[in-house]
Parts: sequence; C-alpha cells; structure tokens
Amino acid sequence: ATTQRLSTVVGQGLPVVAVAALAGLVLSGPLSIGRSDPYDPRPNRAESIAEAPVLNPLAEYKGIRAQDPPVPAFRVGFIRAEDFALVSRIPLVVLDEYDGSVWSSSGRFSDAGAELENDPEIARRGQPVTQTYELAFVPGPWLPAAARAIRFEGPEVQFDAESGVLLGEGIDDYIVVSQVVGQDPEAQRDAPAAVGDRFVRFRALPPGVSPELGELASEIVEGESSPWGRMDALVAYFDTGFAFDPEARSGHSLGRVSELLTTNRVGGAEQYATALAVMARAIGLPARLVVGYDLTGLTLGDDGSVDVTSEQYDVWVEVRFGDGFGWTAFD
Repeated sequence: ATTQRLSTVVGQGLPVVAVAALAGLVLSGPLSIGRSDPYDPRPNRAESIAEAPVLNPLAEYKGIRAQDPPVPAFRVGFIRAEDFALVSRIPLVVLDEYDGSVWSSSGRFSDAGAELENDPEIARRGQPVTQTYELAFVPGPWLPAAARAIRFEGPEVQFDAESGVLLGEGIDDYIVVSQVVGQDPEAQRDAPAAVGDRFVRFRALPPGVSPELGELASEIVEGESSPWGRMDALVAYFDTGFAFDPEARSGHSLGRVSELLTTNRVGGAEQYATALAVMARAIGLPARLVVGYDLTGLTLGDDGSVDVTSEQYDVWVEVRFGDGFGWTAFD
C-alpha cells in the first residue's frame, strides 16, 4: 500500500480550513498553511509538542464520507478472530477541547520507542490485541490504532501519552499492540465516572453555553443515577423526534447545536456528536470527541484481515469510566 498523506489531500482541492485542520501541528515554529510539502515530525523527535497539534479534523468528515465510490483507508489484520470481536472502532484523532466554535486537541506528542506509555487504569481490565496495518488513504499525519496503543513496531512515530494517539509521516505499514477493554454494559452499568484532576478538563463547558442546554440534559437523565444510565438516556433522547441527514450543513458551533436541539432537529454526525458530548459534560461526565473508523458490520476475512474504507469514517463520543473500564464509546 502507498500512504497518501497531507500532500495528497491538499491536491484534492479541499477548502483552506480543511487543509489547516490537517496541517495544524504547532510544534517548534509557526504553521505555514501554504506549504506544499507535508509536515515531517521526525526532526523534532527530541522535543514535545507544546500546543494543540489538531485544530479541527471534523472539517474533513463530510467530504470524506461523501466519496463515491468509497476510498480504501487501510487493511487491518488480527492474529485471532476473537480480537477482531473486541475492536468495534479504531480511533484516529482525539478531540478534548471545545471553545464553542470548534473542537481541538490538547495532545502533547513526543518521540516514541517500541514500548508506549500505558494507562494503568485501562491495564486493569484491558486485553492485549495485536493489529497489523497497511495504509492506503488516511487523512492527516495520524495513525489508526485500536483503543490504547501500548507497543509499536515500525518507523519512527510520535505519541501522546494522554490520548494514546500516534502520529507519523510517510508510513505504509506497521504493527501495534493495544490494551482493549471489552464493552460489557451489565458489568459497567454501576461503574462510576472517572474522577480526579486529570479529568477536570473533560468536564469543561465552553463559554457562552446556555443554561437551558444544561437544564435540558438534566431533565433527560432525571431518575438515572449511574453514568451509564445517564448516557443511555441522552443517546435515547436523540432517537425520538430527530432526523439524521448526512448532507446537513457543516459546522459544530454552539449555534449549530442550538439549531439541532431547538429548531429543525435535523443534523449530521458532526452536530449530534457535539450535542451529545456537551450535554454529557453539562451533567458532570468526562467526555471527549473521537474521529476514526467504525468497523460495525464489517466481516473478518479468511486471512484474518478486514478492509476499511472512507465509508467507515465516523465521529463519536467517549465517556471516561472508573474501575478500569476507561473510555467508552457512545453515539
């Protein structure tokens, strides 16, 4: 497979805001949006990224999903069929900061060796899952990896220890081992939400958010005492009286969220995910947005691999649970 990265995306004539989203790596100098060459993180391998490396990859979502026919993204292989059953989604980018206009990442990337920093809480319940990747077209410099990557075999990469996101340029194939916690609603139903200073920012609401949004969220979850029950109630709320439109106007500002909730009740994944994440935060749950690939409905081939395309490109919400359950996806 041949990796197509930033230079290919720029060549497709995407809007400047989309290009900025892919190129928005604030590392050791000012960003030059007009560059024709993709950013290479390897000269910075002795340094950590000081600021948010991702501006707004959601700007790419609608364009990537609209590709017809779907464009191959990557092939991922598993050693065991039961490992594939554990991996329903493969994250690409984690977005944890929302200013009311756009989502961005506070990730701090540094050069990584073969062994990646583990999350001890996730290690309590996680199972090691080995994946092999052959990349075709994945937007930006990010590398897909299931759940929490703990080992990487391949060319030089950078790693954000908080989000578990990998970043690298010019990479065609690699092997990664992840800690994957299987989703078990029955066991997780009474689990608490994660607490502590580390997760305060995942509860932060943007300036200008209306009190009515928090009141609506509280009304929806009334009677539900567990974080799982509260998230179930929020997700179920959008199943009644709302319509999904993949052609909905782009944007995920508070204005678009208000429009979805109070005016036309029609939106795309970008708007629904933002609304769900903000409402989760409004009721005190640590939540973040993830852009990646949803493998639901795909079938593992006889060779132990599955082909993923732009049709699986997706955005979802994750809430952090305690008791070793880690980040759990909702949409």
